[in-house]
Amino acid sequence: MKQIKNDAEIVLTFNHTTNYEKALAHYLIGRVHLKLAEIPKLLRMPIGLGWGHIDEAFRHLSTAAALYPDSVGFLTDYGQVLIQRKQFQEAKQILNQAINTKPSDIADLEKIEEAKKLLKSIES
Repeated sequence: MKQIKNDAEIVLTFNHTTNYEKALAHYLIGRVHLKLAEIPKLLRMPIGLGWGHIDEAFRHLSTAAALYPDSVGFLTDYGQVLIQRKQFQEAKQILNQAINTKPSDIADLEKIEEAKKLLKSIES
Protein backbone atom coordinates (compact mmCIF):
# COMPACT_ATOMS: atom_id res chain seq x y z
CA MET A 1 0.00 0.00 0.00
CA LYS A 2 2.83 2.37 0.80
CA GLN A 3 4.39 1.74 -2.60
CA ILE A 4 1.13 2.35 -4.46
CA LYS A 5 0.67 5.63 -2.62
CA ASN A 6 4.28 6.68 -3.22
CA ASP A 7 4.17 5.81 -6.93
CA ALA A 8 0.90 7.69 -7.42
CA GLU A 9 2.29 10.74 -5.61
CA ILE A 10 5.29 10.70 -7.96
CA VAL A 11 2.96 10.70 -10.98
CA LEU A 12 1.30 13.83 -9.62
CA THR A 13 4.64 15.65 -9.76
CA PHE A 14 5.06 15.04 -13.50
CA ASN A 15 4.36 18.00 -15.78
CA HIS A 16 3.17 16.10 -18.85
CA THR A 17 0.36 13.97 -17.50
CA THR A 18 -3.14 13.81 -18.90
CA ASN A 19 -6.24 14.50 -16.82
CA TYR A 20 -6.91 10.78 -16.81
CA GLU A 21 -3.42 9.99 -15.49
CA LYS A 22 -3.77 12.63 -12.76
CA ALA A 23 -7.25 11.33 -11.91
CA LEU A 24 -5.97 7.77 -11.76
CA ALA A 25 -3.15 8.77 -9.41
CA HIS A 26 -5.61 10.57 -7.11
CA TYR A 27 -7.94 7.58 -7.33
CA LEU A 28 -5.22 5.14 -6.27
CA ILE A 29 -4.20 7.31 -3.32
CA GLY A 30 -7.84 7.75 -2.34
CA ARG A 31 -8.53 4.00 -2.54
CA VAL A 32 -5.52 3.24 -0.34
CA HIS A 33 -6.76 5.72 2.27
CA LEU A 34 -10.33 4.40 1.99
CA LYS A 35 -9.25 0.79 2.50
CA LEU A 36 -6.94 1.65 5.38
CA ALA A 37 -9.65 3.72 7.07
CA GLU A 38 -11.80 0.58 7.24
CA ILE A 39 -9.27 -0.96 9.67
CA PRO A 40 -8.97 0.54 13.17
CA LYS A 41 -5.92 2.79 13.41
CA LEU A 42 -4.57 0.94 16.45
CA LEU A 43 -4.32 -2.23 14.37
CA ARG A 44 -2.61 -0.42 11.48
CA MET A 45 -0.06 1.55 13.47
CA PRO A 46 2.31 -1.32 14.37
CA ILE A 47 2.82 -2.10 10.67
CA GLY A 48 3.39 1.52 9.66
CA LEU A 49 -0.03 2.16 8.11
CA GLY A 50 -1.46 4.54 10.68
CA TRP A 51 -1.55 7.32 8.07
CA GLY A 52 -4.71 6.13 6.26
CA HIS A 53 -7.56 8.59 6.81
CA ILE A 54 -11.09 9.00 5.49
CA ASP A 55 -10.60 12.74 4.91
CA GLU A 56 -7.65 12.04 2.62
CA ALA A 57 -9.73 9.40 0.81
CA PHE A 58 -12.42 12.04 0.31
CA ARG A 59 -9.96 14.63 -0.97
CA HIS A 60 -8.33 12.34 -3.50
CA LEU A 61 -11.47 10.55 -4.68
CA SER A 62 -13.33 13.83 -5.17
CA THR A 63 -10.40 15.14 -7.20
CA ALA A 64 -10.33 11.97 -9.32
CA ALA A 65 -14.06 12.24 -10.02
CA ALA A 66 -13.74 15.93 -10.89
CA LEU A 67 -10.78 15.41 -13.22
CA TYR A 68 -12.34 12.44 -15.02
CA PRO A 69 -16.13 12.35 -14.48
CA ASP A 70 -16.63 9.65 -17.13
CA SER A 71 -15.17 6.91 -14.91
CA VAL A 72 -17.78 4.71 -13.27
CA GLY A 73 -15.16 3.45 -10.80
CA PHE A 74 -14.01 6.89 -9.73
CA LEU A 75 -17.61 8.01 -9.20
CA THR A 76 -18.68 4.87 -7.33
CA ASP A 77 -15.80 4.99 -4.89
CA TYR A 78 -16.31 8.73 -4.41
CA GLY A 79 -19.95 7.95 -3.59
CA GLN A 80 -18.79 5.35 -1.09
CA VAL A 81 -16.57 7.82 0.75
CA LEU A 82 -19.41 10.36 0.79
CA ILE A 83 -21.62 7.76 2.49
CA GLN A 84 -18.94 7.10 5.10
CA ARG A 85 -18.79 10.84 5.75
CA LYS A 86 -22.62 10.86 6.06
CA GLN A 87 -22.99 13.22 3.09
CA PHE A 88 -26.00 11.32 1.79
CA GLN A 89 -27.44 13.89 -0.63
CA GLU A 90 -24.13 14.32 -2.41
CA ALA A 91 -23.64 10.54 -2.40
CA LYS A 92 -27.02 10.04 -4.10
CA GLN A 93 -26.10 12.51 -6.84
CA ILE A 94 -22.69 10.94 -7.46
CA LEU A 95 -23.98 7.37 -7.37
CA ASN A 96 -26.76 8.23 -9.81
CA GLN A 97 -24.15 9.81 -12.05
CA ALA A 98 -22.10 6.58 -11.84
CA ILE A 99 -25.13 4.46 -12.69
CA ASN A 100 -25.93 6.64 -15.70
CA THR A 101 -22.37 6.78 -17.02
CA LYS A 102 -21.71 4.68 -20.09
CA PRO A 103 -19.48 1.73 -19.14
CA SER A 104 -16.13 1.69 -20.90
CA ASP A 105 -15.17 -1.88 -19.95
CA ILE A 106 -16.51 -4.98 -18.22
CA ALA A 107 -15.27 -3.85 -14.79
CA ASP A 108 -17.57 -0.84 -15.07
CA LEU A 109 -20.57 -3.16 -15.10
CA GLU A 110 -19.57 -4.44 -11.65
CA LYS A 111 -19.03 -0.90 -10.41
CA ILE A 112 -22.48 0.11 -11.67
CA GLU A 113 -23.99 -2.77 -9.67
CA GLU A 114 -21.96 -1.66 -6.65
CA ALA A 115 -23.24 1.91 -7.10
CA LYS A 116 -26.82 0.61 -7.23
CA LYS A 117 -26.31 -1.33 -3.98
CA LEU A 118 -24.75 1.69 -2.28
CA LEU A 119 -27.60 3.91 -3.45
CA LYS A 120 -30.18 1.42 -2.21
CA SER A 121 -28.44 1.28 1.18
CA ILE A 122 -28.92 5.00 1.76
CA GLU A 123 -32.42 5.28 0.28
CA SER A 124 -34.02 2.74 2.59
